Amino acid sequence: MERIESIIEEVLPEAKVYACVDKLLSEANGIVGLDSGEIVVPPDTVNTIIFRRIQGGLPEFVFVNVLVAMVAIGGIQRVDPVPKAKYCFMRLFFDFEGSLVTSDVMESLDS
Repeated sequence: MERIESIIEEVLPEAKVYACVDKLLSEANGIVGLDSGEIVVPPDTVNTIIFRRIQGGLPEFVFVNVLVAMVAIGGIQRVDPVPKAKYCFMRLFFDFEGSLVTSDVMESLDS
């Protein structure tokens, strides 16, 4: 387990995740498209990383394993019974070189 954690920290440090989120939001002028419609995330919003992990077996990717980070945009507002973000959640997928492959957004973790 310690080896996995060191790989994650080496390839995908928290600062890199936050920088990618900030860049994606900035490039979209803070506009995020959700199933329920568009929302605007203000600049300098404080975000919270929920997890960073290695995930395997995703058929939508041509490679088998990816690094995944889940971020609560605007931080976590409550946990009842699942975390609720102020704005939304952003999931980022990275290769093992640390390059962002793709990302998606969701309103909640239970949908």
